[in-house]
This record gives sequence, C-alpha cells and structure tokens, in this order.
Amino acid sequence: MFTKFGYVSKCALGASVAMAAASIQAAPTVDYIESTLEVIADDAYEGRTPESNGLEMARTWLVDRFVELGVTPAGEEDGLGATTFYQSYTANLDSEDSWDPNGDGVRTGKNIVGIVYPPGTEGQSPTTMVTAHYDGINGDVGHCVTVDGSLDKGFSSVCNAAVDNAAGVGALLAVIEDVKDEITSPMAVILFDGEEDLPATSFVWGESALIGSTYFAQNPTFDNSALRLHINLESVGYNLFTGMEDHILFLGAHSGGSNLNQDVGTATSGLNLDVQYAHYGLAQQRTDVQGFIREDWPVPYIVVTNGPGSVYHSNADQYRPDLGSNNPVNVDKVLEVAKATSNLLLMNSAADRGYVYDPLNKFYVGTTTLYGIGFGAHQTLIDLIQRALDNIEPTAPEYTPLVGIQNELKADRDNLFRRWFWSVNIQGYAELLQDMQTIFDHAQSYTHRKIKNEL
Repeated sequence: MFTKFGYVSKCALGASVAMAAASIQAAPTVDYIESTLEVIADDAYEGRTPESNGLEMARTWLVDRFVELGVTPAGEEDGLGATTFYQSYTANLDSEDSWDPNGDGVRTGKNIVGIVYPPGTEGQSPTTMVTAHYDGINGDVGHCVTVDGSLDKGFSSVCNAAVDNAAGVGALLAVIEDVKDEITSPMAVILFDGEEDLPATSFVWGESALIGSTYFAQNPTFDNSALRLHINLESVGYNLFTGMEDHILFLGAHSGGSNLNQDVGTATSGLNLDVQYAHYGLAQQRTDVQGFIREDWPVPYIVVTNGPGSVYHSNADQYRPDLGSNNPVNVDKVLEVAKATSNLLLMNSAADRGYVYDPLNKFYVGTTTLYGIGFGAHQTLIDLIQRALDNIEPTAPEYTPLVGIQNELKADRDNLFRRWFWSVNIQGYAELLQDMQTIFDHAQSYTHRKIKNEL
C-alpha cells in the first residue's frame, strides 16, 4: 500500500511544452466501445448490480480485456505474492437507503487496477490516470424507473446501465488501445466498483456511496507522487434533448488552472463535440473524483459527463443500435470523448503541462466555505438551458418551465447579494444544485415521452 504523496505541478513551463492540435495523433476506434456495450450492458449481466453474478461476470470480462491490451496488474497481491488486477474492499452500510442484497449490513466489491507501461518505464510511477466505474444500479428495490411504453418498444425490464457507465468503460478501453504504443510515461487505468450504491435523491446531503473510488483514494496501490492529471469518464453518451447530440460537460478543468483549461480546448479542437466547461461543484457527491478531493490528492482532475439526464437510471438505458439515431447510447459521441481523452493523455505524457492545482476549489458537504466554487455555475446552467431551448419546440411541456428556471438563474447571477449568499451559504448552494437537477429531470421527461410516442 502506498501513502498519499503531495504533488504540485510546476508553474507554466512556457512554449517549450506547447503542443498544437495538429500534432496530436489520437485515433481511437469504436471497436472496444461497441463490444463493451454489447457484452456488459446485456440482460445476462443483470445490470451489474452490487454483489451480483452479473457484476462478477463483467469483472472477469474486463480483466480479460486489460490482459488483452497489455495492461500490467497494479492491485493487491494474491496468496502467492503475485500482483493481481483486483483491489478488494468491505464497507459498512450505514444508510437505510443502501442496497443490502445479502442482508449482512456490509458491501463487498473489487476495483480493477492496472498500469500501462511504455517500453523502458516499467516500475516508474504513472503520470496520468484514467478512471470509470463499471457497476450498475439495482432495479429490484425500485431505484430503476421503467419508462412508460418502453416494454412495448422492445426494451427489456432490466436496467442495463449502458450509458451509466458501460459507455465510459468502453471509452476507457478504446483509449488504452489508442495510446498504449504512443505514450512515453506510465498511465494508470482504474475501473471502480461501488459507485452506484445510494439513490440519486441523496446526492446533496449525507454521504453518497462512491465506495470503490473512495477506498482507493484512501488506500492507493501504486505510487501516486508523479500524477499530473486524473480524467474520469462518467455517463458520456446521453443526448439530453433533440439537437444536443454533440453536447458534453467537462467538469473541473479549473482544478489545474488556466493551462489545463487551454489544453482541454486544444484536445477537443476539431472534434464533433459541443464542449461546455463547468465547475466540479455541480457534480458534488456524484462522481468518482469526490474521494480524491476529500483525501487531499492534489492532482488536477476532469470529469467528462452528460450528467443524469435522458434515460438515466431507467430500463431504457440500453444499447439499441437497431434504433439508429434513437439509440439511447450516442456511440459517436462516446468515440469523440475517447479521442479528446487520448489527446489530453498524449499531451501530458510528453511533458509536464504546468498545471497548478488549486486547493481552494475543494469543498465538502456541510461546509459554509464555498468561495472556491466561483460564481460561474449560474452562467453554466443558463447556457445549458439555452442549448435546450434552441433545440426543442416551444410547445413541448418542458419549454416553459426551463424558461422560468433560466430567468431565476439570471436574476440570481445579476444580484450581488444573491451571488454572495450562494457562494458562502450551503442553503444557496443547495438551491443551485436543485435547479441543476430539475434541468436534468426535464431532459428525462422529454426523452421518456419520445420513447413512448415516437419510437
């Protein structure tokens, strides 16, 4: 076990490490994305729910893919002293909302941990880390919605968690295939278990699950002192509304200062992505970077996500290529996300990019010290709503409520006292998160109605 080391990137290194978009050679293919969706998002894998046979099947299949791609195990040792891909954990379930299929009050799980070593770097510390969670939600206890009319349209009753998060896992595998022969420094790759353990309604207050990633953040299995960047892939294939097929959120680039923001722009230049930057505060308690923030890993991070919209936590979160453009999984967007991820990894593998980690961006549930979040979150949600309003018909039931939320956000943005109140008071922050959740709720109702009436 390694302890958590302090690491702060150097200040800007100047033009000597600049990398133009034209020089980036990332070219991941769709093969691993599609095969991952076809396999682990199949009914036979039972939604990859906690402690299920389906989750164990997915675990075995994913380790085989790591071996196939030449990833070196970096987990715990087996009984013979050999390093495995697994990091096992046991966590107490201290919430009445937790799923407890065995009735024993604990959750067991396994992270899958590996390192990609370029030739001649074996044993060196990784400089980059890419993560995604591979578990799904448990439909048996009512946390998975059956979309009205979906069973008549060929959707099964199983919540297969295709976008959330088989798509992210597939993108991670595609990235490994793409960069493994191009990177010049080691890259850590981790698939977390235990992300999906509490219902989404608990995301503002209390401890959300994120068990596997939090356990790893507390008990890293490799030396993390050289890490420059952590990229987390979370629900990257949703379409929130018709016309927003290219939209994607990059959360947290502020954690690496202006250089990381600039590199995201370079890495996404020329791709079919409508990139919207946002503060990580809008994903508080909802992604696997949370444990690393709590455990004081001073490593800049990015969460690439479409948020909890569209077919999130429903039986319609399935891979349906037979539906063409109505496939709930936007595979083209997942591939573009993989390209952007590969680009960032190649840039950071070649040289220290001069990211400066800003600890003021760290904040916890319950704190009243929220000054690190900044005032930009209001504008982020205003812009997100505008993208929706530009694309959906004014007669849609979601249109007028979205206009109302947008007007409220504009008023808060323009009111100095309200901005201050939101920035330093947890109640104001909670109001903003509720506005965000309402936006995604409207995206879900829009998509559910489309499935019922148009497919």
